[in-house]
Amino acid sequence: MVAIERKVQTNADGYREVALDYRMARAAMLDRRSVAAKSGRIACPMLDASRSDSAYGRMALPGTRGKDLAAWAEALGTSVLGIKIVAYLSGPLWKAPRDFLFGRFDDGAVNTGFIRSLKHGINTGIVSKTSFDQHALDEFVGAVRPELENTRMTDEWIYSEASGVEYLDRSMLPAIRAHNKTKAAPGLWGRGLGLWLSTFEMKTLLLGVLAQPIPKDPKTPTRTVPAILLRDVHDLYKYGWIPAAAEGRLHAAGLLDFPVVDA
Repeated sequence: MVAIERKVQTNADGYREVALDYRMARAAMLDRRSVAAKSGRIACPMLDASRSDSAYGRMALPGTRGKDLAAWAEALGTSVLGIKIVAYLSGPLWKAPRDFLFGRFDDGAVNTGFIRSLKHGINTGIVSKTSFDQHALDEFVGAVRPELENTRMTDEWIYSEASGVEYLDRSMLPAIRAHNKTKAAPGLWGRGLGLWLSTFEMKTLLLGVLAQPIPKDPKTPTRTVPAILLRDVHDLYKYGWIPAAAEGRLHAAGLLDFPVVDA
């Protein structure tokens, strides 16, 4: 076995990502551990990645109290107050006063909690059944990027040169909204609020905290748009790997380590 060093490279768009050899080695490592097949996952991919030790050997969000949430949010560069409010409302509504009072939340109740119920089933569907769904990922990407509709997001394609410049960016929010809306639970109640919450989540998390600015128009490189590489979408949902830029911020804050992987 040869240890593969974690290297971060910058592509032609200025997007920073871990090198392919490291990606492939860590994916193989987690496949041996059947990480992608595990159940009981949290439907929010970033929270799931941060409250699991499968990818990094430790949790980037080490606890569920206010101080843990504050350190995590500060490292990611997002609102501490906003994160706390969402967390304390994530469980059953009757527990919210107690959670606010004592400054903690129950991550095991997120999938069936208050905020989740308000979403009315409107989400990507990729981990909505508490395990990774490859078909749902393919369907999501195909709906948002029609030119990739017949391209499966397999490890073989994701870790090839062909996927190296394929992104989701914030200009695609209307397509993401339209796709997520197709997952809505029966009945009209809650659809408007659920769609708003789903859009907010996509904009602030997937295409916000986890995204990086890339040029939208090659002729005007100063005009950028927040984007996330499809490789990073795949690795986040399937394995719980956090995109390199956010991963680096968490590491700098002492919240996670980079594991050594072997090829």
